[in-house]
Amino acid sequence: MVLGESAFAPLSRRRIDMQALLRLQGWEGYTETPIEVVGETPKRYRIKSDVRVKLAGRYRWLRPGETVLVPKYAVKLLGGV
Repeated sequence: MVLGESAFAPLSRRRIDMQALLRLQGWEGYTETPIEVVGETPKRYRIKSDVRVKLAGRYRWLRPGETVLVPKYAVKLLGGV
């Protein structure tokens, strides 16, 4: 949470700054890409990355600086900043 933000703010607006890995399974096995978790909803994390990241699906890419929601099971949290 951001300092000064209400603990009762909606989950989709809560701000979290944590380092994590985005784990995606492909035919060659798992790939892990470093990301930053910037928000949370009950079932998903809002993530941001400094590099171009392939997301699940055929043509989904996360561009640098862009944020996107991903399922919690696809994210491995490493710790807070």
